[in-house]
Amino acid sequence: MSKARDEPFFMLEYALYKVRSYTCINCSIIFICHNVNCWFFHIFLYTWIAAAPSGPRNDGVYIKTNAQEIYKEVRCPVCTGQSIADSDMPEAKALKEFISDELKKGKSAEAIREELRQRFGDDILFRPPFNQKTIFLWGLPFALFLFVLLGFLWRGFQSRAK
Repeated sequence: MSKARDEPFFMLEYALYKVRSYTCINCSIIFICHNVNCWFFHIFLYTWIAAAPSGPRNDGVYIKTNAQEIYKEVRCPVCTGQSIADSDMPEAKALKEFISDELKKGKSAEAIREELRQRFGDDILFRPPFNQKTIFLWGLPFALFLFVLLGFLWRGFQSRAK
């Protein structure tokens, strides 16, 4: 190889040597990366950070998709066992309007769920929160599974003993 061709690589190596006292996020969190294998990490990280949306998203598609997800999780106050997404009752329409208005204001889906819980109680959501009132509701399926499993194990041991 000629000396002219090696010179840029030498300069790069020298520059990396000069900043070797600093380290990168991946190597130990200070500032400049000195590890060539780590450059791809930095390219990915900074591209990901730059592409991340900042602030509330108020475009129509985002609001519609989030609203549809919340509609499926909220129980209709009038209909039995039906979500507001499937209901045509005036109360369900009012809840749909409330949810879309809150999303347009920039509130998160979790904040909207919490406000609905405060106004209507835990019964308004199909998936109630885990707390002291609902511990039986959340624990019953696991207890039932454990009870059935113990029954099968008991029968298995009984049949082996005979």
